[in-house]
Amino acid sequence: MNRPRIIFAEEPTGNLDEENKKNVMKLLAETVRENDATLIMVTHESDHLKYVDWNYYMRDGVITRTES
Repeated sequence: MNRPRIIFAEEPTGNLDEENKKNVMKLLAETVRENDATLIMVTHESDHLKYVDWNYYMRDGVITRTES
C-alpha cells in the first residue's frame, strides 16, 4: 500500500468539479512517477491523456496503443 507498483482507477474523477479533477490527476501522476508504478485507468475524460506517456483505447472492439 505504501509503494504501489500498480494503481487501478476506474473513473477516478467521475463526480468531481474541474479543480478537483486536476488535483486527483496530478496526485495520481505524482504517485506513479515517485514509485515507478503503472497506472491502469478507465475513463471517458480525454483531458486525462495529458498526464500519461501512452495509452490504449478501444474502438469497435479493436484495442490500439497510442503515445501521448
